Amino acid sequence: MKKLSYYENYVFFESLYELTKSGIPLLKSMDIVNTKNKAMVQEVKDQLNNGELLSKALSDTGLFSDTALSIIKTGEWTGNFELCFEKLYKYYEKMNETRKNIIISLFYPAILVFSIFFLLIFINFYFIPQISSLYDMNKNTSAFVSLMFNFSSFSNRYKLESVIFFISLFIIIYLITSEFFSDKNKLVYVPILSSLIKDYAVSNIIWSYYLMLSSGVDIIKSTDILYHQSKNKTIRVKLKIFLDNIREGNSISTSVKNMEINDDDIYYFVNLGEETGNIDQNLKVLSEMYSKKLNNDIKYIVQIMQPALIIFITVIVGGLMSGLVLPMLDYSKFI
Repeated sequence: MKKLSYYENYVFFESLYELTKSGIPLLKSMDIVNTKNKAMVQEVKDQLNNGELLSKALSDTGLFSDTALSIIKTGEWTGNFELCFEKLYKYYEKMNETRKNIIISLFYPAILVFSIFFLLIFINFYFIPQISSLYDMNKNTSAFVSLMFNFSSFSNRYKLESVIFFISLFIIIYLITSEFFSDKNKLVYVPILSSLIKDYAVSNIIWSYYLMLSSGVDIIKSTDILYHQSKNKTIRVKLKIFLDNIREGNSISTSVKNMEINDDDIYYFVNLGEETGNIDQNLKVLSEMYSKKLNNDIKYIVQIMQPALIIFITVIVGGLMSGLVLPMLDYSKFI
């Protein structure tokens, strides 16, 4: 079953936080909590009425992450649901904002890609047929012009089949790219995206550590949760090394060092936090640093993609114009 999105978690836990902060009992809060998933709320409410713990009720829905459930359990141990709901909604708010920033930053490049697609459709189905008659008097057309005319003539003659072909091709390309980009293990080999993926993953993991450690979840349990949640093979390997070192009795800073992460900031902040006994707050600061770095990565990628796509459009339009239109201006061919 698909988990709730960052935004859905954010809205749900923010609503619970505001309600519990106002002194409304948990069971009563379920009647007025802000969420579109009423079936889930009713299921949770029924289990609470039957005496089940909130963590068990939420877990049985299959909609919540292990991170959220572990925080809820600490709320049950301490009796401080308000603090747990506050931490959870702020965590999901942060994750949702980061995700939204990435989507917004890619919106303009996506518009350019669609513009290229519709430009090619316009040229093939309208522009080329309009100028094809001008070439009738000239039998010595270039191979490029002949290829474009033949392709346009064929696709216009079999429009339905051509439309089905192009749609099928678009869907196939979409599915292939979606599968590729959904596999974070492959994305690390993409030069421009590798840094973005790394900073996003590290920021997410460090903030998750801060969330769980500051809520009372021990380091071993926190690492085990993150290990099983992560889909990134590289991160899972590093977390396994860290977890094994902790279980062997090594300090947190030593365990981080043994992970052989090429990042001095992580070791510095973890070591400082361990010395001062304030590791959760140091992780919070470190996560915010990575969030800023992530935003800079996003801006950098957009700055590269926008001119690259504009140049690509220019090359396509320029190539077609020089290949199709300029020969018509050479009147010497018609004499």
